Amino acid sequence: MATLRSALRHCKIDEPERLAVVIHAYHIDLLEECLGWLNDLTIPHDVFVTTAHDRRPMVEAFIARQGFPATVISAENRGRDVAPFLQVLQSLDFRQYGKILKLHLKGSTEGGHGSLWRRGLFDALAHEASLKQALGLFESHAEVGILGPSAFLLSMRPFLGRNEQAVRRLAERMGVFDADPDKDTFFAGTMFLARTKALLPLGALGLLPDDFEPEQGQSNGTLAHAIERAITYSTKAAGLEVAAFDVTDRGLIFEGRPDFPYVTTSVRGAFA
Repeated sequence: MATLRSALRHCKIDEPERLAVVIHAYHIDLLEECLGWLNDLTIPHDVFVTTAHDRRPMVEAFIARQGFPATVISAENRGRDVAPFLQVLQSLDFRQYGKILKLHLKGSTEGGHGSLWRRGLFDALAHEASLKQALGLFESHAEVGILGPSAFLLSMRPFLGRNEQAVRRLAERMGVFDADPDKDTFFAGTMFLARTKALLPLGALGLLPDDFEPEQGQSNGTLAHAIERAITYSTKAAGLEVAAFDVTDRGLIFEGRPDFPYVTTSVRGAFA
């Protein structure tokens, strides 16, 4: 891991133009809405859709009817959207993809805010105009490793709770020994745009589906919840920064700056 960190921090890694779009489809009734955002995307990209084994035939049939080009990947029903994402990340050819857009079909059952979150995140991340804006920020800010909408960038401490020990262990395994939850942030909802190399430390941990707890409807305290927060430390381990962007006209907002973005009440309430 130390060798990987040194390479990421000090060596130039090619970043191909092509974008990998990774979507976890558990709520497959929302797949049409999701693919609608991507249907006319002109940015060079490939789409990877993960879904539970028993739902794969339905997902494949739907995608075939739509004529939508995508690779469907079976995943165990563990680790929510996180474990399937790691499965794709660990198998991705990094020589082809310089950036990764991570999305998932968040349902509306989570405190009534799921639909609000999903549409807000998709509008900021999958809408072509805002996606191009975000990709442009990567071009102009070489130090940025992960981006997301400012309304979903949360302070770590208030939302750490019983995840703290697991988050610190993950950070240290990735070589980050100065994790500071009082200053650090993370993207709520686990949807974001990232440089591929910002996620390599996380992928290098070699976590497997069996490392994640069986699905029992847990609302907090699982490995998936810890990784949602620890993605920030993968970025730091790669020598890069977390930043947020505003889809209006406020531009880039760096993590930890005094003008830390205002977080809407609806987002806080859904995540508490």
